[in-house]
Amino acid sequence: MGAVSTPGAAAKPALDENSVRRILTAAVKNRASDVHVRAGQPPMLRIDGQLVPLNMGALTHQDAEVFVAYLANAGRVPEAIRLKQADFAILAPGLCRFRCHLYRQLGSAAAVIRVVPLEIPGFAELNLPDMLAGIVAAERGLILVTGATGNGKTTTIASMLAYAAKHARKHILTIEDPVEFIIPPGESTVSQREVGRDAESYTDALEAALREDPDIMFIGEMRDRRTVEVALQAAESGHLVMSTIHTSDSVRTVERIAAFFETQDEQMSARLRFAEHFHAVVSQRLLPRAGGQGRVLASEVMLASSTIREQVRDVQKSKTLWQTLERSNNEGMRTFDQHLKQMMQQGLITMETAQAHATRVSDFIRDVGLDMDYAAPQLPRR
Repeated sequence: MGAVSTPGAAAKPALDENSVRRILTAAVKNRASDVHVRAGQPPMLRIDGQLVPLNMGALTHQDAEVFVAYLANAGRVPEAIRLKQADFAILAPGLCRFRCHLYRQLGSAAAVIRVVPLEIPGFAELNLPDMLAGIVAAERGLILVTGATGNGKTTTIASMLAYAAKHARKHILTIEDPVEFIIPPGESTVSQREVGRDAESYTDALEAALREDPDIMFIGEMRDRRTVEVALQAAESGHLVMSTIHTSDSVRTVERIAAFFETQDEQMSARLRFAEHFHAVVSQRLLPRAGGQGRVLASEVMLASSTIREQVRDVQKSKTLWQTLERSNNEGMRTFDQHLKQMMQQGLITMETAQAHATRVSDFIRDVGLDMDYAAPQLPRR
C-alpha cells in the first residue's frame, strides 16, 4: 500500500489546526485504526494492521508540538502538554471519537491516536457469534474478552454493552482510562467514569464501584492484582462483570489470572474463585481478509460448564482445557482452530493466514488435509 493522500495538505507542512483536522479526517475516511505522530516522519496511519505514511512531508519538532497542543486543548486537558505522557479522549462531532496517548521521545512531542467510531457495530458486523447475546444477558459472573493490543477487544466489549443496554433495564457502570465508545442507554441507564476526569484514580473508581448500584460493571482492563480482586469480589456479590486482558487464548487467560498473585496458596485461591464465578472467556485475533480487503475477526469461546470449572481449579487438569473446548461445540464453545477452519470454508481467510494464526499448527494442517478437499471460494474483486 502506498502513501495516503491528505486533501489540501502542503508538500512540506507548516502545521496548523486546520492541517491537524485534515490529518484526522483522512484517518477516518481511510478507515485507519490509529494515527502515529512524531517528528522526522510524516503522520502514519495504521490501515488493516499496516502503517502507511500520509502523502506529505516529514513533521518538524515544532509541527509535532502543534499537533499535541491541538489534541490537548481539544480534550480540555491543556496540562497534558507539559506531561511526559498522558491519556484522554476527544470528540469530533459527526466524525468520531479519538483516544489520544501523548508521550515524548528523544525530547520531542509524539502521539498515538486511536480512531473510535461513533456507531457501535453489532455482533454480525464484527463476525462475532450470536451467542454473545446470551452471554451478556447473564445475571452474574465474570466475562473476559482477551487478545493482543489492537485486536478489537474494546469494540467487542462496546458491542456487548450496547446490546445489553438496548435489551434490558439495568445500570451499566464502566471504569475506563479513557472512555472510548459512548454506550447509548437504550432501556438501561449507563454511567461511564473516566479516570482523571470523573475519578482521581483507577483505584478510587474501583473502590467506589459497588456503592454505585451497578447491575453490569465494565472494568477497562485487568491490569494488576487489585483489579482482579475487585472483579472477582463484584462477581461473587451477584454482579455481571466484564473486562479485558492481554492474553492470546482461554488457557493462557486462566494462567494469567493466577499469575497476578504471588504465593502458591494465593494462586490456588484465585483459581478456585475464578472457576466458581467466571461466566465466559472470549479470545480474539484480527486476521487479514482474503483478497486483501480489510481484516476479519477470529474468536475462541470458553463457557463455564461443570467440566471447564473443574479443569480451571486444577493446575494439571488445566492442560486439557483446549481438548474440552474442541469437544464442546454443542454447548457453544469453540477453539481458534475450529473457527479458522470455518472461516476458510466461508472464503473469509486464506489457508496461509489460517496456518499462520492456528494455535496448534501441525494438528490444524493435518485436520484440514483430512477433512477439507475443496478449493476456497473466490471473493469478488472490489
